Amino acid sequence: MQRLGCPDLGLGIGLRVPHYRTILEQKPEVGFFEIISENFMVPGGNPIYHLERVLETYRVVQHGVSMSIGGPEPPSREYLTKLKALVKRVHTPWLSDHFCWCGAAGYNLHDLLPLPYTREAIEIVSERARMV
Repeated sequence: MQRLGCPDLGLGIGLRVPHYRTILEQKPEVGFFEIISENFMVPGGNPIYHLERVLETYRVVQHGVSMSIGGPEPPSREYLTKLKALVKRVHTPWLSDHFCWCGAAGYNLHDLLPLPYTREAIEIVSERARMV
């Protein structure tokens, strides 16, 4: 079954560092694992090693926390390039992120800041969603 164009993968849970060993050794019966995109937008190392092992058995769905689609500046090209590379690596069936902003002038505040309820905010986010 599909809803909103997304396949029904069943029950999914978050892929987090404390659970890597259990997941890889016991292979629990879950439909997919959700990853926080930014944790895997790196060229290599332990995050990618573990991601590749999980991908051998499971589907992975990406959820981001730093696109900052409603921020003072559009999402950075560097960020989007890394995100696109991860999408290709993971073959995620869909991608989500928070409808918020996270920083300005190249600084990430590591918080999900709310958008104003204005026509201008809608127009900005709509334009950026098309760009992304």
